[in-house]
Amino acid sequence: MVYVKLENLEKSFGSIVAVDNISLKIEESEFFTILGPSGCGKTTTLRMIAGFYKPDKGKIYFNKKLINRLAPEKRNIGMVFQNYALWPHMNVFKNVAFGLEMRKIPNEKIKSRVKTALDLVNLGGLGDRTPDQLSGGQQQRVALARALVIEPDVLLLDEPLSNLDAKLRVEMRTEIKKLQKNLGITTIYVTHDQKEALAVSDRLAVMGNGKIVQVGSPLEIYTKPANKFVASFIGLINLFHGKISKINKTNVWIKTNEGLDLVSSSLENVREGIEVILAVRPEHIEVHPQDFVSKKANIANGIVESIEYLGDLSRYNVKTQYQLINADQYSPSVEKSFKIGEKVQISFEKEHVHLIDIP
Repeated sequence: MVYVKLENLEKSFGSIVAVDNISLKIEESEFFTILGPSGCGKTTTLRMIAGFYKPDKGKIYFNKKLINRLAPEKRNIGMVFQNYALWPHMNVFKNVAFGLEMRKIPNEKIKSRVKTALDLVNLGGLGDRTPDQLSGGQQQRVALARALVIEPDVLLLDEPLSNLDAKLRVEMRTEIKKLQKNLGITTIYVTHDQKEALAVSDRLAVMGNGKIVQVGSPLEIYTKPANKFVASFIGLINLFHGKISKINKTNVWIKTNEGLDLVSSSLENVREGIEVILAVRPEHIEVHPQDFVSKKANIANGIVESIEYLGDLSRYNVKTQYQLINADQYSPSVEKSFKIGEKVQISFEKEHVHLIDIP
């Protein structure tokens, strides 16, 4: 079993700082995701771990072994690229066997290990096909089998599902997660897709502008974002800017810049008079008829400006006198739905008002 440790890692390309002094530890057998927008430095970080890029500064360890100067082929990593990088003139068997042949593994062992790898990814019996005879999902499985057949200490995946359609992406991320758990391989996964990251990860690091912004479990990252960047990047969220007006042992009262009075039970690091940003997820906001008597701590009246029907939910964009607020209604029905232009009341519990960016 191998853990991966990064210490003060830096990488620049000319005047552009791609990775800016990051430190991380990925535990043994952990499925760890590096998540962030395009250009944030996540792929550069993965390529330094793989050995394709040399760090300008910092250290990379596999367990206690410093590997900065170790060639990629000596690191015993499996790598799955965004474009799969399959050899078009080789059949599936040859593509998967390539890494073993480079390691001078005997032919009988190669046959056995390739068969096992193809069975693992549900491609048994397709060894004679060429990549152009496969679907996108099957090509992705071949790339995964090729990475696994060498029995790597660390599995690296760089946006492996981005070329697949939406339904297949969901199917494949489930399979990859299940496979990783069964094999127990330390895995580092890079993606810009928030749902994908939340679905597969034991823990994840959110990156922005070359820096690690927050590290935590999917639940921690989603429910307790460290700052405005994380809150805005991970899923849809309502943000309110305001100032703390009062505090007691159980509640914090905030007057937003637009004049809305809000109550939160988030008491960490609060002080009267300081400016704060508040975050409330759309799924925590309820929509009622305007004459509804709500017992929730936070209430506002508004008008339904637009509706997005997404199958399992209806997303209402409600224009209040203070600001536009997004509210999600799950399992929508005709009887319970509202119409564009209808006057409504929105409400939410104080427990769901999360304070971020506290000075």
